[in-house]
Amino acid sequence: MRLRAVSEHVSAILLAAVVLGAGTLLLVGMLSWLTGLSSTLVMEEARYEVALQQALDIAYAAVNASNFTIVVLVTGPSPVTLYALYLNDTLVERAVAEVDGRTFTLTASPTTLEPLKAYTVYVNTTEVLGAASVELVRVKVVYEGGEVVATAVRSGG
Repeated sequence: MRLRAVSEHVSAILLAAVVLGAGTLLLVGMLSWLTGLSSTLVMEEARYEVALQQALDIAYAAVNASNFTIVVLVTGPSPVTLYALYLNDTLVERAVAEVDGRTFTLTASPTTLEPLKAYTVYVNTTEVLGAASVELVRVKVVYEGGEVVATAVRSGG
C-alpha cells in the first residue's frame, strides 16, 4: 500500500473547515449562554420593580397580657400581597385586622392590602406564643416586596 501526500490546498480547506466548525460551536454556545443570562436579568428586574412598588412598614408593635397589636402601613402606590406574619419566628395562623372601620380575618394564606392605608392587626399571643410571659417579641411581616422586622416590648396590663 502506498501512502500519498495530501495536497496543500486540500489540507488548507480541511483546516479551514475544522476551524469554522469549532468557531460555529463556540458561537452557538455563547449565544445560548447569553440568552439564558438575559432572561434571568429580565426576571430579576421585574421582581425588583415589584419590590420597589410594594412598600410596607411596621409603625407600631406592642404586646400586653393576652394581645399583640401591630400597626402596618402600606406606604407604596401599589397594593401589597401579604404572605405571612411571624411572632418570635412562629407563624401566625389567624389574626384580626382593621382598616377604615372594617374588620377582617388574616390567615396564613396570601392577602392583598390596599395602598396608602394603615392596618391595625390584633393577634392573640396565647395562641401563638403559649402561656409563657414574653418581654420581647420579634415581629416579621413577609410580603411580595420583601419583609420588615420590628421588636415589641411588653406594655403594662
